[in-house]
Amino acid sequence: MDEKPKTDDTQLPALARPIARVTPSPTLYGELARDLMADLDRFSANVPGFNDETVKPEFVRRKRRIPRPFVQRAVGALFGSNELLAVEVLDAAETMDDQQYLDAMKPVEQKLFAVYKRVRFTNQVREARLARKAQQIYGVAKELARDRETSTIKVHVDEMAKYRTQKKPRRTKPVDVPEDPGPADGPADGQ
Repeated sequence: MDEKPKTDDTQLPALARPIARVTPSPTLYGELARDLMADLDRFSANVPGFNDETVKPEFVRRKRRIPRPFVQRAVGALFGSNELLAVEVLDAAETMDDQQYLDAMKPVEQKLFAVYKRVRFTNQVREARLARKAQQIYGVAKELARDRETSTIKVHVDEMAKYRTQKKPRRTKPVDVPEDPGPADGPADGQ
């Protein structure tokens, strides 16, 4: 039986030697992401009613149909009339709290949405660049594996080849993302 002579790793070219697995150290991106998520957790924990699960989505859906100019006029009438302020069922304190919340948080919503769109696009750019680099790695590895009889790269090439043309699952209809509401100090949207 013809056995090929075994070689130790020090006899292989530098590119063909196995690479020791290293635990990655924290990266700038990992630290930025961790800090942002911690800030968002603190923010959401401090906003009264932020995680209120008692309000039904159907209630919100129905009330969003009411035109914004109507709501603005009604709230203006409440605070412009001592007679209406005296009616307890109208709960002027809750109305004022809701108005102050919206005045403060609408710009936050707009900023977060803009940041979300930018992060999402940047993620897609990085995924595309990484995919391009993976194709280059595969091409070079395939050539090296073909040229060297003792190459350890062949195992990697075979593994990459299995996944190279893997079919993606059918794409479902994307979730509707609300349109960018525009600048924070612009006219109110139809909510």
